[in-house]
Amino acid sequence: MLKVSLKSSVFLIVILAVFNLGLRLFRLDQPPETYFDELAAYVPAARDYLQGNFSTNFEHPLLGKLLIGAGIALLGDNPWGWRVASAVFGTAGVILTYLLARRMFAARPGRTWTSLLAALFLSLDFMWFVHSRIALLEIFLAVFILAALYFLWRYLENYFLKEAVLVGIFLGLALAVKWSAVLVFLAIGVLFLLFHPKPFRQRLFHFLVIVSLTLAVYLASYAPYLAQHSLADLVSLHQKMIGYHQGINELAFEDKPLTWSENLVIHPWLWFLDPPMGYYHQDLGGGRMQQIIMLSHPLIFWLGLFVMFWSGVKALRRRNKEFSFLLITFLSLYLPWFFVSRYQFIYYLLSAIPLLCLGVAYFLYPHWQNRVKRWDVIFYLAAVAAAFIYLYPVLTALTVPDTYWRPWLWFGINPDQIPFYSD
Repeated sequence: MLKVSLKSSVFLIVILAVFNLGLRLFRLDQPPETYFDELAAYVPAARDYLQGNFSTNFEHPLLGKLLIGAGIALLGDNPWGWRVASAVFGTAGVILTYLLARRMFAARPGRTWTSLLAALFLSLDFMWFVHSRIALLEIFLAVFILAALYFLWRYLENYFLKEAVLVGIFLGLALAVKWSAVLVFLAIGVLFLLFHPKPFRQRLFHFLVIVSLTLAVYLASYAPYLAQHSLADLVSLHQKMIGYHQGINELAFEDKPLTWSENLVIHPWLWFLDPPMGYYHQDLGGGRMQQIIMLSHPLIFWLGLFVMFWSGVKALRRRNKEFSFLLITFLSLYLPWFFVSRYQFIYYLLSAIPLLCLGVAYFLYPHWQNRVKRWDVIFYLAAVAAAFIYLYPVLTALTVPDTYWRPWLWFGINPDQIPFYSD
């Protein structure tokens, strides 16, 4: 077991932050134009919000677009301004994953290495990386949810009210980005029932504190809107938002039949296949192209799913709090999409990716301690890094030949079948 002092732990966090921020900021201005939903929705909305016009992209709350707008205000209306907030939040998510792992596995041998592995896996996850370099809402939602889960775990360690307060604050910030943050309440409810030893009255009080603060922070996020509008306007806006989401199935995919690849990315019962989704494509001629595709890292994603359910089910039976926490929170962020009638996209799973990284890291550390199995772990880590390096050009719109994809056919990724969405 490696003992790490506070000073050394801070040093590791700084190294992780510098590595991740550098990885995300390098060529952040490529492509130089807006693409995917940053073109269709979020960058135009951020521009309008800076001018005091809050009618653009009314279907989602304000906070995520205000964060994009903050980047524009800081660095200008250019690719750096559009995407810098995402890069900062993507880096913060890696640090939070490291900190959560250290808290969760504090009583386990090798917690520092387990924490570093979890942070490294998230650093190299394709889905997390791509969303750390594009002006969409998902990375802000995921990081605020991750912060809420960090304090939720701390709450489950000691059941102090101050931790419940922080859970409510960060859940409120997440809800102020996208309403899907409400899914975390499913995990909170189940964890309170299974692992909360205090009397029912105290459990209920703390749960109500979390709910109240979540709503209060959510409403506070509308302060810029309320500076120009009335409460009646705010109520009307929310009625409009609800109406939009209820009728969203009528707005998309109505003019053409869906291909198999498109079905893979919009139906949650198929997401376990980790289908790729195209965000950007530019044919440069002469057998050259630029692309940005989005999928989770298959080696992390598939092993994470196996570990989550194999170890998670056993953990529930044994009331193992660490893995039960991972499984319950993962399921709360995934399973509800099965019961939503509107279409969804696989990137809605972004908030659950850090949980898979934590599970894989926890699973691998005992193998690392075994001298015979250690080489298996080394080979796995090398494969994870090699896959990221090889796929990096089509995660960042580097110019590559049309034949660049051929080796990936072995992994079931056919470039001719990747659905690309453009506006």
